[in-house]
Amino acid sequence: MLGLAQLDLQSRCIVWANSAFASILGYTPSEIAGMSVLDLTHPEERPLTQARLTEVRQGQMTTASVERRYRRKDGTYVWVNLTATIVRDNEGAPAHLLGVMQDISERKRQELEVRQSESRLHTILDTVQDVVWSFSATEYRLIYMNSSATERLYHRSAQEFLTNPDLWMEVVHPDDRDIVARIWERLALFGTTEDNYRILRPHGEVRWVHARAWMTKGPDGNPIRFEGVVRDVHENKAAEIALRESETKLRLAMEAGKVGMWELNLATNEGIWSKVLKDILGLPENFPPAPGEFLKMIHPDDLQKVSIDSQKIRDGEQIGQTSFRIVRPDGAIRWLQHIGKVVRVGDNESGNLIGAMVDITEAKAIQQTIEAQKAKMIAASKMSALGEMAGGLAHEINNPIAIIHGNAAMLKNLASQRKVAFDEISKTAEIIETTAERISKITRSLRSFAREADRDPFEEIFMKSVVDETAEFCRERFRGHGIEFLIGEIDPDLKIECRPVQLSQVLLNLLNNAHDAVEKLKDRWIRISIADLGERLEISVEDSGSGISGDLGDRIFQPFFTTKEVGKGTGLGLSVAKGIVESHRGQLSIDSSKGHTRFVVNVPKRQPKK
Repeated sequence: MLGLAQLDLQSRCIVWANSAFASILGYTPSEIAGMSVLDLTHPEERPLTQARLTEVRQGQMTTASVERRYRRKDGTYVWVNLTATIVRDNEGAPAHLLGVMQDISERKRQELEVRQSESRLHTILDTVQDVVWSFSATEYRLIYMNSSATERLYHRSAQEFLTNPDLWMEVVHPDDRDIVARIWERLALFGTTEDNYRILRPHGEVRWVHARAWMTKGPDGNPIRFEGVVRDVHENKAAEIALRESETKLRLAMEAGKVGMWELNLATNEGIWSKVLKDILGLPENFPPAPGEFLKMIHPDDLQKVSIDSQKIRDGEQIGQTSFRIVRPDGAIRWLQHIGKVVRVGDNESGNLIGAMVDITEAKAIQQTIEAQKAKMIAASKMSALGEMAGGLAHEINNPIAIIHGNAAMLKNLASQRKVAFDEISKTAEIIETTAERISKITRSLRSFAREADRDPFEEIFMKSVVDETAEFCRERFRGHGIEFLIGEIDPDLKIECRPVQLSQVLLNLLNNAHDAVEKLKDRWIRISIADLGERLEISVEDSGSGISGDLGDRIFQPFFTTKEVGKGTGLGLSVAKGIVESHRGQLSIDSSKGHTRFVVNVPKRQPKK
């Protein structure tokens, strides 16, 4: 529908207009007559419109065509194409302007949708690890490269490639440029190609890449674009080269190694799921995307967390990667890792949710295996520590057993003589009871120490009780080797939030190491000190040794590293102790400033609230 109007040459006012012209702007012909075209034009676009009309009036051009926004009667704006042509009288003099108006709102809406679609595509491509590129076969120039992957692989910006046509070949290793040159020949002949070659980063670093390209033809059968993907295969070249044997593997690689992509329009609640995502979810390819159906698949124990994270993403928060479980239609439970964000383009205020998901079930299983092995290492270290103390503990228990045995014999003798010496019986029974309690205390400590404690909750406990119970394991062993065992004064009310068994294990490992270090020295002593630093505690174990040299200090906390003789120790004690301390938000270090060997544990009194 074309609108026609006569415009005054000087004032640019509408002299008359047909119904179509007036209707586009929401007026009747009589209402719009006399209105200025410039007054109807959007304020931001009036200067340009006025300049064009002036050029027509002055004879610099006979016709001016502009796409502008014009104000309707109801105050809204509509996109139109207005063409103004000068009409001359019989003598050739300018008489008036003839305006032709066409409503182009629908075309503008489609153009916006195209821009939004391109923006979503670029956002998705920027999540892909591989470099994705597109080359115009008609303009013979590079028209697109995803920026993040380009900078990550080439250490150059995508803009450098777009503005320098020769850079694509310049970054290729000189010995491999023939390979890249043949890519274009094979594209023309076969429509697709793939190769491995080397590239050079700006500072001379060489990287192996695997590249695949293909040709896209237009309706007439002629090529319109060449497109491709470049992947860094430097670390595992052999495995990545195998991908060229299968187009399916290559397409999965293009989607960043089985990354499922999804998109949700927050205004319409309409969604898009990639085929890879449906494969991950165990759904058929024709399954319609439905947010409600996806929520039904989430494991009940993870549903609340996923709902909270989803709302945070909708609110624009950056929460990073999250992981949760789903229950697929076949009953299989799978672990997924997810990242998403809201993208708002143009007038779409609600925006679209865009995200990616990866199945990490196998990675979780590997992590659980590692954790299980770690638990076994900790248990081995714990049992090793107890084993080293076994001789002392046996003596510590045998002594009170001998006392009980002797006093029991005394009671038996009294009974055989049929004597009733109540005072002597009471005294003997008291000795037996006290001695049995001593054995019971040692047994309780052993039972507590030996059990698994890595999943124990943190609890508040008196620091003195941790030190005293641990010292019970060591005292007899130290006495038997002539080692003076010193414990500094500890405030009986000083508390710490910890896993008591684990903290005791740290102390026992440090005390065992101290024993082994000084048992053959002339001067033999070991000292435990506790310092209250306000919000933190400093626990130190110091011995009469001469300290640890600097070259060993960097290695001594590594698993299986030991300075002890062969067959003595596991090499895990300090490594496990360091891990336990760090799980308590603390640090385990060596203090070389005292002239003796001194290990320091620095931990907070209170653990941060989750």
